[in-house]
Amino acid sequence: MRLVLAGLLLGFGGVGAAAAAPCTSILTTPTSETFSPSGDLYVDSGAPNAVGCEITNVLDVSAPGRYVNYRVDSRIAKDLPDGSATYRITGPNGDVREFEVTDSFPDGGLNTQYFALGFEPGTGFDADFDMTFSGNELFADVDTIDVTVGWTTLADQEASLEDVGRQQLALVTHLGGMNDLLTGYGRSLEGENEFTLLGGIGSYQVGATARYNISEGFSVLGGASIIGLNSGDASANGFSGAGALRYVAPGDGDLRLFGEGGAQITAAAVGFTRNYDNQTTNGYDAVGTGDGLLGGAYVRGGALWQPDDSNDVVFSASLGQSALGISNYVEADDLSIPNFFAADLSGSTSYTTIKTGVDWTTQLAPEVDLTASAAVGATYGSGANAEVFGVGDVNGAPQSTIFAQYGLRLGWELSPGSTLDGFVQGTTGTGIGTHAQIGAAYRMSF
Repeated sequence: MRLVLAGLLLGFGGVGAAAAAPCTSILTTPTSETFSPSGDLYVDSGAPNAVGCEITNVLDVSAPGRYVNYRVDSRIAKDLPDGSATYRITGPNGDVREFEVTDSFPDGGLNTQYFALGFEPGTGFDADFDMTFSGNELFADVDTIDVTVGWTTLADQEASLEDVGRQQLALVTHLGGMNDLLTGYGRSLEGENEFTLLGGIGSYQVGATARYNISEGFSVLGGASIIGLNSGDASANGFSGAGALRYVAPGDGDLRLFGEGGAQITAAAVGFTRNYDNQTTNGYDAVGTGDGLLGGAYVRGGALWQPDDSNDVVFSASLGQSALGISNYVEADDLSIPNFFAADLSGSTSYTTIKTGVDWTTQLAPEVDLTASAAVGATYGSGANAEVFGVGDVNGAPQSTIFAQYGLRLGWELSPGSTLDGFVQGTTGTGIGTHAQIGAAYRMSF
């Protein structure tokens, strides 16, 4: 397929107009093609359209169901101030897009712009390309104009968001396990007022928690921590907080009921990776980051069984509802493998979690106690959604996982009211992988 670039050559000041410097090249689809004038191409900034290029018949990649985007790289051998150049693309049916050059052209520097003409698959491309200069620059020497073409399908973009949906599901589930530590996960259901410092590695977590008994049967629990979680291609780095109100029926019976309600919140920088085919490679990884806010509430209830003075067994079930909101999301562009179809994941997704579990605390020695915890549950997510450049609004399918949560804590009372804990805890689920932490905590009772 032949692609023609017609250059307009304007003369120096009063020297007069010189002959045009045409150039032609064959575009092998899909590929990138560089056009260089056969001689120096000088442009006069006083001209209304200093450089005019006609790009025609780039239709090889156009087919039913395909979305086509283009990238233009310009290299100009002269410093130009910000805003002194504008791209104007005139596409099918007179569709016009303008892109102002906002970064200065350094001497011999490169400026890159992406553009999409229309948002319907299979429209093809037959356009005039103009670069207009303004300001006081007398001449600019245009070295090269590069045109790269890329295409995708809606199904491919939806599949890439299914990957992101699973990554988001993993963050929600694994962060839930980490945040449970802030409201007493892995410790006895009842106890004295206490303050705890804790830290864990695997995914790092450093923070403090507290329990305060406000009246008979009622206690408040809460905490805050710095967190850093990496789960496959997903990551979250920021702060978490949680709080809960718990009621345990007073009395001396072997079996007593309890109930609890609480909330968790995490504010973090989040990152995800989409994978889709583009024109230069199968399986291009588009990596993006943004600001995430995960908030949710839960209710939990069950029974406390105390067969003797040395053992407590807690049977519980819980229901939680949460939402993950993302803002300021940006996907990086590796110019050697262009990300033609950058996605903005800004928006929100919702999640429902149900879980049932058992916790056993036993006194191994007067100064040593052990808590073992195990639970199984399921989380359902509404699926990732994104605004994909050149395609529009794209939704990934809803995602769900069945997971197991587990923990083991060993406590050693150093002195009355002073205890050192060592713990491991983690979550493993279908499609979300495994997350595990090893940590220690210091508790002061009062």
